[in-house]
Amino acid sequence: MIFALFFLSYSSTETIATGYYNKETKTVDVILGQQLPNGTCTAMYNNSIFNDGWYKLDLNGAEGADPIEMAYCIGYLEGFLAQSQIFDAFNLYLDSIFGNRSNPYPQNFIDYMTENMNYALEHFSQDPNYNIFLQMFNGLSDGYNTKAFEKCRDSSQCNQNITKVLLWSYSSNGDLIDILPMLGLMKYSDHKRARCTAFIKLLPDFSDIYMSHNTWTDYRQLHAVMKKIHLPIDYFNAKTVILSTRIGMVGSVDDFYVSDSNLMVFETSLLNMNETLLKSYVHPKRLNYWVRANTAMFVAQNGTHWIDIFMKDNSGTYNNDYYIIDVNKFTPGEKPTKDLVWLVEQTPSDIIYKSDVTQNLTTKGHIASFNVPVSSEIYDLMDYKSRADIDVLYVPFFENCRYLISEREMPKVENFEDFKQIGRFNQYLTDPVSNGNPLATIAARNELNTSLENDDFFEGALDNKVCRASDVFTKFMVHVINSPTNSVKDNVPVFTFNFDRLKNYPHDGLPETFDFQYIKFNDGDADICMNLTKNQCSYTKFCGWCHSNEKCMAGTIFDGPLYDKCDDFEIPIREGYIWVITGGAFAAVVLLITIIFASVIYVNGKKAKQESYKPIE
Repeated sequence: MIFALFFLSYSSTETIATGYYNKETKTVDVILGQQLPNGTCTAMYNNSIFNDGWYKLDLNGAEGADPIEMAYCIGYLEGFLAQSQIFDAFNLYLDSIFGNRSNPYPQNFIDYMTENMNYALEHFSQDPNYNIFLQMFNGLSDGYNTKAFEKCRDSSQCNQNITKVLLWSYSSNGDLIDILPMLGLMKYSDHKRARCTAFIKLLPDFSDIYMSHNTWTDYRQLHAVMKKIHLPIDYFNAKTVILSTRIGMVGSVDDFYVSDSNLMVFETSLLNMNETLLKSYVHPKRLNYWVRANTAMFVAQNGTHWIDIFMKDNSGTYNNDYYIIDVNKFTPGEKPTKDLVWLVEQTPSDIIYKSDVTQNLTTKGHIASFNVPVSSEIYDLMDYKSRADIDVLYVPFFENCRYLISEREMPKVENFEDFKQIGRFNQYLTDPVSNGNPLATIAARNELNTSLENDDFFEGALDNKVCRASDVFTKFMVHVINSPTNSVKDNVPVFTFNFDRLKNYPHDGLPETFDFQYIKFNDGDADICMNLTKNQCSYTKFCGWCHSNEKCMAGTIFDGPLYDKCDDFEIPIREGYIWVITGGAFAAVVLLITIIFASVIYVNGKKAKQESYKPIE
C-alpha cells in the first residue's frame, strides 16, 4: 500500500519515505514525503546524477525494530524509490556483460545463478549476520518489482519487471568476473575483469591517514550511488556504513567503505587466469562476496577480525586484495607500530596472503594497490605470468606501470588536495611509463586508445573516492567525484558519450557528458568535536581547541582546523604536549617536516623490496 504526502518542501530530485513492515502481508507499506519516527525504516533518495554525477541514498533502520524486518524494509525502499534508475543501470549491465540486452540469457548462466541464489537464501536463513543482507536483497527485489507493477498499471510504462535471479546476478556483478569465464562466457584475459587503483598515504608528521580508490570498468556502469546505511542492531559493532556502488546493488561492487566503528576499507580486484584452480574450488553453493563484505563491515572489530569474517565462507569469486585501515589503532602525532593496516589477498582456494602492512606504510609513507598481487606466491598461483609479456595489466607488482608511477608521484603529495588528484592521474601522452597507452596509468581512459584491437570495449576509471581518518572520525565524511579523469594541461579531454568512438554506446539515463567536481558525502548529524568541553577536547583525537571562539573543532597538526576558521587553534600531538598553531609558525613547521620526511621517503624508497611485505598469520 502506498500513501503519497507531498506537503513537505524538498528538492525536485529528492524523495523521502517511511516504510512500515506489514507482518500480515510480509511486505512494506510506504508513506512518501515524510520520515516518521514510528516506522520500521526511513529513506532519503536523491536522483542528482545530472547535477553532480551521483545518486545518493540515506537508508535508516528504526531503533528497536526487528533486525530482519528492518533490513527488508531498507532494501524495499531502495528498490521502490530508485526503480527507474535501477532499470536503466540494469539494462546497461546486460549490454556490458552479454553484448546486447535483447539476447536470450545463456541457460548455463541462469542455472548457475539460480542455484547460487537459492543456496544462499536457504542455507543462511538462520545466520544472524548474513541474513540481514540477504533480506535486504529480498526487500530490494520486492520493492523494485512492486514499483514496476504500479508504473505499468498507472502510466502504461510496462515491461520493467526484473526477475529475482537477474537482480541477484546484478548485485553479484563482481563475482561474475570469475563465474563468467568459468562458464565459458568471458575470456580469462578480458580487461573487463580489472577494476581499480587505490592508495593509502600517511602524513609526514603522523597527523592523519588518507585513502583513495577509483573504479575501473565499462563506461556503461556510470550509474554510481553513494549510500549511507544505518542499522541499529545491538550485536553489530558498526551501526552505520558509507559505501559507493552502482544503483540497485546491495553491496559495494567498488568495495569502498567507511564505518562508524572507524574502519576504512577498499580493494582492487585480482585477475585469476588459473582455470584449473577456479573450477576445482568455485561452485554455486558458495556465498558471494557482497554478503560477506557487508557483514564484515558491520560486524568486525578490527582488521584481523574483518579478514576472518570475510574469508570464513570464501566463494573464490571476485578475488581481491583488501586493505583494512583501523583508525582506532591510530594516535595522531605518534608513529604507528602495528595493526593499523592489514592486507588480505584472496584466491579461489584455501590459500590466502595475509599481512600487517603497517610497517610498509610507515617506512615509505604510502601504499599502492592495482589489480596485481603483492605476494609472488599468489601471482604465480593465479597464473599472471601467462599474460605478463603481452599485457601491461599483468606485469608483476614491483615492475608494474601503476607501481612505478605511484612511486614517482606519491612523494610529491603534500596535502589532501594533492591526494584527491593523484587518484585521477593520467599523463599517458607524455609519461614515459605509460608510453602512449591511456590504460597504463593510475586513472584509465581506454577509449582514447586508438589501436585497432580496442574497438569493441571501452572502460576507464569512472570515479574517485577519497577520505582521511580525521574526516571519518569527526564528521563521518568522504569526498567523491563521479567523472572519468580529464585535464586540459595533459590533453586528456572531458569524457562524453558524443566522442566518435562512443556514439553508438548506449547510455540509458546517464548524462551525455561527465565533467563534475568533488562533492562531500557524510552523515549530516555527525560532529564528534563540536560539543566537547575543553578538557574532553584535549584528549579526543582529531579535535582541537579554538581559544578565540572557546569551541572544540575538528583538526590536525598538519592542516589546522578542518572545517572552521581559527587563528589560535590548539591541538595535542603527543601525550602531555600541546602545540599552538598560528599562521606563519604552522606553515614553517609543516615545510620543515615535509622536507625531512621526503628525504626519508626517498632513501627508504630506494631500499624497498618485495620481501618487505611479510605475511603474518
